[in-house]
Amino acid sequence: MDSEGVVMDVASVLTDQLHGWPIGRGSVDVVCDIPHEAPRAIDCDRRVQYECCVVGDSMTVFEGYSIIGVWHPDLLRCPDCEIESLPDPTNGFGEALVELDITWQNQQRVLDTHDLTVLDYSPVDEGTEPPRGIPWTVLQTAIKRGDWGTLRRSRLRRQMKQYRQRGAEDLADAIEQRL
Repeated sequence: MDSEGVVMDVASVLTDQLHGWPIGRGSVDVVCDIPHEAPRAIDCDRRVQYECCVVGDSMTVFEGYSIIGVWHPDLLRCPDCEIESLPDPTNGFGEALVELDITWQNQQRVLDTHDLTVLDYSPVDEGTEPPRGIPWTVLQTAIKRGDWGTLRRSRLRRQMKQYRQRGAEDLADAIEQRL
């Protein structure tokens, strides 16, 4: 199958697995997942950019959570944070950069994949090796929140910066050493 066929297959799976996925809560603003000085609300009347991920079997830290092979929305980007390609894909995660719509359904906002566009894609078995030995406090927090994409290299780079801004130099240093 050529790369265009693979992307079409991925788009079909993403469309099926992400349609109707709830985001935000009630009438609370949906905000950009990239840190800003103040939370940046997303205009839900326009298409949005999302990084999505699927956890592969090699990510054994997530065994027992019934998430292997299921696509999840991972990082919502406001227009100022939009990108053209995936930064630093991680082996062990399938990653897709997509554009889609957000709609209102049953008193909440949900992903509408009727017109999903895959902008970039990295298969589960491609990318840079995931870092090993990430501090347990980082993993435990992510697992409690259901944040299955936390071990993606690009996400860890962002977390490292956030820890430094909060003064948690020890956690930032531990992540940096493993990247």
